[in-house]
Amino acid sequence: MFCSVFCKRVISSRKAILCSKNDNADAINSKVMENVFGEKVILYSADTVQSDLTNTEAQAYPSEYLQTLSPSGLPPAVLGLKVGLPVMLLRNFNPERSLCNGTRLIMQQIGQYVLKVKILGGSDAVELIPRFTLSTLPGTLPFILTRKQFPVKVSFAMTINKSQGQSLKKVAVDLRSPVFTHSQLYVAMSRATSANDMTILLPENIAHAQNGDADIERSQIDRLVLENYEKNVVVAKIKSPSLKSYLWFQVSIW
Repeated sequence: MFCSVFCKRVISSRKAILCSKNDNADAINSKVMENVFGEKVILYSADTVQSDLTNTEAQAYPSEYLQTLSPSGLPPAVLGLKVGLPVMLLRNFNPERSLCNGTRLIMQQIGQYVLKVKILGGSDAVELIPRFTLSTLPGTLPFILTRKQFPVKVSFAMTINKSQGQSLKKVAVDLRSPVFTHSQLYVAMSRATSANDMTILLPENIAHAQNGDADIERSQIDRLVLENYEKNVVVAKIKSPSLKSYLWFQVSIW
């Protein structure tokens, strides 16, 4: 029940969970979506191989295998959606109508060939999103993977990089996996406009780390807080590092 309330609050108040890794964001999105009331619609991509491979060589990459691949920049091969969920557009579609890469949308209706959405925080105009045909860049895989799929993904949680340019009111930063660079941490810390609107989640054992990495990361956070906010962010920790406890933690404080 609280997950349903949480989702509604995220949508209405422009809240988001920011993660350092895409896998962490996907795991949170999947878990939250499973606990949201409503029918889940599964949409499968059409994947093909484009290369100089012979027919025999191409047959070595069946569609079942291609759908297990998740290269950067391509939408999921198996896309699960529910009406009312926030999603993020993964490609520039119609900049004149603010439908750009990174735009957050609210799912209105799910069809086999088109999605009906509204821009989060925008007008009430309904926009139509068709399936896109997208390909991987040369060198990403031993072959060029072409995928026809809706260019969206669920966006309760997103990577820190994807949060750039987002208008957010409340932010939770998941630092259970450390950031790659200092600048990435700075981006995450600058998403909210007030210390009261940000929560930082650290690993439970960060205070008991055997090396100095934890102290260094904590000092970076403290310094960035002082640079960006008038008062310190309360660094919250949970008793269990499990995803379930993390979701409960977020719902309980938001």
